[in-house]
Amino acid sequence: AEQIYMRYNLNSSIFSCYKSSSSVNEPVAIYKYVDLAPTAVSTPTFSLAAGTYFTPQQVSIACSTAGSTIYYPTDGSNPIHNGTIYTTPLTISTTTTIRAVAIRGSDTSSIASVLYNFPVEVANLAAFKTSSTYSNNTPYRITGDVTFVFKGTTSNAEYTYVKDTTGGLLIYENLSNALITNTYQEGDVISGGVCGTFSIYNKQIELKPLTGTAAATSNVGIIRPIEITVAELKANYASYDAQLIKLQNVTFPEGFYADNEVLIVQGTDTMTLFNRFNVDVTVAAGESRDVIGFAAIYNNTFQIYPLTSGHITTGTITVPQPSLAIIAPAPGSTFSTLDTLPVSLDIQNFRLGTDGLLKIESNILTSISQPNPSYLDS
Repeated sequence: AEQIYMRYNLNSSIFSCYKSSSSVNEPVAIYKYVDLAPTAVSTPTFSLAAGTYFTPQQVSIACSTAGSTIYYPTDGSNPIHNGTIYTTPLTISTTTTIRAVAIRGSDTSSIASVLYNFPVEVANLAAFKTSSTYSNNTPYRITGDVTFVFKGTTSNAEYTYVKDTTGGLLIYENLSNALITNTYQEGDVISGGVCGTFSIYNKQIELKPLTGTAAATSNVGIIRPIEITVAELKANYASYDAQLIKLQNVTFPEGFYADNEVLIVQGTDTMTLFNRFNVDVTVAAGESRDVIGFAAIYNNTFQIYPLTSGHITTGTITVPQPSLAIIAPAPGSTFSTLDTLPVSLDIQNFRLGTDGLLKIESNILTSISQPNPSYLDS
């Protein structure tokens, strides 16, 4: 047999071959063999498209080749070597990769693969806020109960504030595609999970919803602000982020005339009052007020967002004791337990809550088949 030599020319980037007895190089073509013959078994298909889901889902796997057997694992491994025979639909509730192969006799299909994403579950607001350090598209579900505090609307966005025992959180969404459509009262408890992605906007942590939130299951009453100083806010901002706070006796050096933002001073400490919710109130230059609002941050600037004009006040407010008078039925009336009687209540001397509503809680409301508690706006 005669020897054939191959040579690769670096300068011309070509292969050539030659015989030991010849000085003439012969060009060589190199080919890759690809089997283009169709497989005898069809690739399996999945009944559920890949994507992100928020509730448990059922997935069926099928193969159009008669007599074939489908094998699958749910850990993403090779189904040929580590597969379970498919017989019934699969129920999935956590992030899962399913790979499947169909086999008939000695023939094997191509491997099909699909990824189903489910939210990462975190127990509370603090766990969500420490789950990342940058904005990302990972879906999260806060599984613990949260309490609704306030919703403020601007020209293009909604700011929903919730709290639990671990802290506060801002839920931010654009008005054009808002997903939270349920109406809540201050103190409403939202159960069943809050789903969204983690976002940081100029150092402000936000949750951007991926679904709506559940209806309220109960109500804990008026949310009291945390009384702190500007110095305490700056020293330990993470503890007060997105919480309802009260700053007492802060001075407005330049006044406030429904401006977008102004400097406020408490002792030697300064911060910014940002008029996020278009509060219409006038404070003369040099005057001091108490301010109730949400703690916020914009880059390295600490801010407070007052809720309404009633939350920039002249000193400490004494909340009056409401008076309740039963107008009907009249005292001393005699009636059967089967009688239907008109009931009229007269409530005087009250202040509206942070959401602009008066909360009324009484067994009388239950007895007359009315919501208990009920809310009035005047």
